[in-house]
Amino acid sequence: MRNVVVALVVMIIAVVVWWQWPRHQDAKPGIEAQRAAATAPVASSTTPSKVRRLDPEARKRLGQQIETAIKQSSAAKAAAAQTASSGGSAAPTLDGDPIIPLESVGKPLQEGLGAAIPLLAGCYEKSGTPPKTAAASMTMASDPDLGTVIDNAAMTDASGQPLAAALDECLRDVIDSLALPPLGQPGKLQIQYTFKFD
Repeated sequence: MRNVVVALVVMIIAVVVWWQWPRHQDAKPGIEAQRAAATAPVASSTTPSKVRRLDPEARKRLGQQIETAIKQSSAAKAAAAQTASSGGSAAPTLDGDPIIPLESVGKPLQEGLGAAIPLLAGCYEKSGTPPKTAAASMTMASDPDLGTVIDNAAMTDASGQPLAAALDECLRDVIDSLALPPLGQPGKLQIQYTFKFD
């Protein structure tokens, strides 16, 4: 009888140990985990490294996230400057947001806009409309962890004349949908860029 009790106690301990033992996660996430990942905000580990088009809702969300990040970064810098009481002049701003100096982002900016040309070329193919250049006046909003989005202000040809309506609309739609790699610092940048198509 004593052997049976000992065996029963050992078996109960084994079941408890097995029950409490850490289990490895299944390699395939469940549907809920996949949905959560799909709807999660853009994080630094998923920082885009290439130019891509976003659907309007995704573009809107990313733009809002970048605006929030810029505001938070700007507020943190202002608080730090006030705490330091340096007495120096305030950094230049664009609509209350810090301006990204063009000279500090020349190469990534050039690469990002250059990579957008194949996405814009489809507008010329559809319209068949010359000229093969377009000047875009844009405001770019960027955050180092989230990427860069473009708010397009004006489109013209290289001489400053308006583009054909269909071409103008197509180019604006594409430019406004783009997500570019980050420019390395939070803030905004106003530029005029000429896209050239061969």
